[in-house]
Amino acid sequence: MPNSQEKTPNPIQRTSLDCFDGDAMTAMIEGTSLNLYQVEKGAFETHLFSSTLGNGLINGGYYSRSVLTEGILSQELMSCSFLNNTSKPGILEGKPLEKNNILLSAEDAPLDCVMAAESQWTSFQFKREDMLKTGLTLPTEGSLVFKLSPEAEEKFLTEMNQLLHYIQQTDEANMVNTDILYQHLVSHFSYVLEETKSVTYLKAKESTLLAKKLYHYIHENASFPIQMMHLTELIGKSERTVERIFKQYFSLSPYAYLKVHRLHLIRNKLLSMSTDSSTNITHIAMENGFMSMGYFSREYRKLFNETPTETLNKRD
Repeated sequence: MPNSQEKTPNPIQRTSLDCFDGDAMTAMIEGTSLNLYQVEKGAFETHLFSSTLGNGLINGGYYSRSVLTEGILSQELMSCSFLNNTSKPGILEGKPLEKNNILLSAEDAPLDCVMAAESQWTSFQFKREDMLKTGLTLPTEGSLVFKLSPEAEEKFLTEMNQLLHYIQQTDEANMVNTDILYQHLVSHFSYVLEETKSVTYLKAKESTLLAKKLYHYIHENASFPIQMMHLTELIGKSERTVERIFKQYFSLSPYAYLKVHRLHLIRNKLLSMSTDSSTNITHIAMENGFMSMGYFSREYRKLFNETPTETLNKRD
């Protein structure tokens, strides 16, 4: 492992949450522009860490429930991510993302990914020119998924586990040689990716574009009634095709996703309200498409494992 000559300060940020907080989670995944949604019902728990390493960043985390991530991994740096562990394959732009797969994304590459419950992931962000020096061919846009051979996978996991253990140990002294760690990671990822031959190119296709079109329509019109005829007319496809395309990319039907999205909007509103605000929960729920307060309260508690009033009481 890297030696410790000429150590430089390297604070590692960590956070643990016992309920879903998309803003706090996004803030920990440095260098990104992401929207996070809890899409599986029940109590949520997460553990996240983030650290600057030389010219790059390393982030990692654990989700106890399924999470939808949408946005851009990094505007300045390339990203190399992998699933350390997961209860079942995730969904990456309509394709399965399995344990120990490596996702290599260009700068500004869009990300639509659903992490399954009990997923643990690590992401390393680096400068393109540093990786190019190793002779590796890199995507100029979009993403590649590397499915490692058994030999490459064993070597990769051994190295990554040693590295993460090293960071954990040296963080106790709050001192790590970040430049050496960064170069070590660049060399390691280059070697592993060069060894594997199984690569999936994630390119935009019609179903991707249609799923994104539906997604943005739902976001832009979440406070209004949305009927299936609106969605079928939007993309010129049948109801069955609308359901299939959307669920393939976001793991939920359009209406199930709309409900989850509205519940997240309400939760964010409740958490951001000032303590002297006169706006009540019923008004906020109705503004976001819930006409039945009994139904709203049941669905809110199912998703977040707490009542709207309990969320409101968490305000600072």
